[in-house]
Amino acid sequence: IFRMASEVESARIGDTNDPAPNTKPDGIIRWEIDNLSTLTRRWSPSMEIYGVPWRLNAETLKRPPSVFKAFAVYAYANYKNESTLWECRCTFKIIVRNIDPAMNIVHTIPTQTLNYNVNNCGTVFRGYRIMNPSAGFVNNDKVKIEMWIYVKSFSGMGCMPRFEFSDPCAAHADLTLVIEGKPVHANRQYLAIHSDFFHALFYGDFVEKGRATLKLEDIIYDEFIELLHVIYPSRKKITDDSYEYLLKLGDRFQIMFVVERVQDFLIDSDKISAKDKKKIAQQYRLRRLEESLTSRAHSTSHVEDIDFSVSQGENRSDAVLMVEGKAIYVNKQHLGMYSSAYHKLFFGNFFDSLVVIDGNPGVKGQDGFKLEKIEYKDIGTAEHTFDGMRKFNLKNVGYEKFIEF
Repeated sequence: IFRMASEVESARIGDTNDPAPNTKPDGIIRWEIDNLSTLTRRWSPSMEIYGVPWRLNAETLKRPPSVFKAFAVYAYANYKNESTLWECRCTFKIIVRNIDPAMNIVHTIPTQTLNYNVNNCGTVFRGYRIMNPSAGFVNNDKVKIEMWIYVKSFSGMGCMPRFEFSDPCAAHADLTLVIEGKPVHANRQYLAIHSDFFHALFYGDFVEKGRATLKLEDIIYDEFIELLHVIYPSRKKITDDSYEYLLKLGDRFQIMFVVERVQDFLIDSDKISAKDKKKIAQQYRLRRLEESLTSRAHSTSHVEDIDFSVSQGENRSDAVLMVEGKAIYVNKQHLGMYSSAYHKLFFGNFFDSLVVIDGNPGVKGQDGFKLEKIEYKDIGTAEHTFDGMRKFNLKNVGYEKFIEF
């Protein structure tokens, strides 16, 4: 059922003003709708705002045979909850993205009250306005929409408290931090409890100790606000979009609570590659993340996919094994540490001479180390790895675990 189509007449071209000026939305649901020509009704992925799930619904109304009459977008709040007691007051901004940003359609919906009986709000756009190929909204049968949600109040549920760091009169504020020229009103004791940096700054022998206003450099305002929402009782969740800068800020300001929460997020995430996780773990000294990567390496479903047919960079591969005329790039120190035979091959006092390793001749030459009687295709298979452990005297590589495997 479509609401009054006249609502769309208030949509403005190129207007990007927020319903609440200078206020960051509590959540933005971005959705690229594909296969638009066959769309009848579809749901977006959900997003959690104030501890409750939100999602978008897109619908079309067609006039036979295939002319789009209308395109509707609605936001649904708390759609999983069967309680009749909750109530949410919020303002919305809907954006339909154009290839020319100046031509974006922006529609603002004044404050609405959502509850169990009416848990959605949205608007309807004229079909020809969106679907016209020359209008610039549809590209490859896809359209991009955004719903900006500004929550005024939420009651009837055990929602996390909301903090407004732009309000100098907030009950918790006794300190002003200036970031990118914007004031951030926070509580010095709360920051000091969570951050060794701020504790030393506020209560140590620094000139900033008694100041009511402090300027922080080289910080992005929105990222610092997100950091505060994570450490304050609002306890905002870590996301794929926020973990990198939250980890950077947590490390800079020595907020171990944030570092540990990001570490938990990285351990549980399936979207971030093992290679990227390893790099982050080493950069920020995340012991639990490193241990997690090590334990997962014993499972074939989590082994890091390393292409040994190409060089992995000077820190990872510094030798070439020639097997059947094909190059395998390896690290001499790493193999030599586990195998006395490889250690002899790589670091022995001979050059361009025949090396016999348990009956397997190898040649150490200018272009690499040539290993005979080994088939390239068998490198890495279970039975040949086991056989190789005996041939090349590999030690301390989980022998018993490998037999069990």
